Order: sequence, then C-alpha cells, then structure tokens
Amino acid sequence: MGKHVLIETRVTTDADYTARYYKAHGAAHLYRKRDLADSSIGLLSPWCLVGKLAPELHKRGDIDPAPITPGSSFLVCRHCRAELALVRTGRIS
Repeated sequence: MGKHVLIETRVTTDADYTARYYKAHGAAHLYRKRDLADSSIGLLSPWCLVGKLAPELHKRGDIDPAPITPGSSFLVCRHCRAELALVRTGRIS
C-alpha cells in the first residue's frame, strides 16, 4: 500500500493567525503564528492563499514583524477576512 501523510491534525481557528502588514501589497494579511515564529521559513502564505493551487508566497522581509494594533488604519485583506468569517461561523476554512 502507498504512504499516507497526515498534514493537519486539528481544526484551524482565528487564534492560530495574526495580522501583519505586507509591504508589497500595501495591505495587512493574516499569517499563521507558528510560521511567523519559525525564522527558518523564508516564504509565508497568508490565510487567504492557504490551500490554493499556486499561492503567491510572501517574503518574510516584506512582512512587518510588528503586530497590527487595534485602531490602526490598516484593514486586513478582504479574502483573509472572508476566511476568518467562515471559521467564526463554525465552517472550517
């Protein structure tokens, strides 16, 4: 029989992601906290592109390391917000 690979063993929640400003787009995206914490990962995928066929990966150097604070003028991209809304309504992203 062939090999089976388990990719994710738990449900993703909005607590797994945090907003960061992506300089190349001039917008904020939601990135996985564990990916941001792992400096060996040079290219990150924002939540709006996770699972897409050919996602545009974001260079770590183009992502502002500082968290976006409540009340800032930056809005999270509409596609990341849509994924967040799905999770908050109980539908798995």
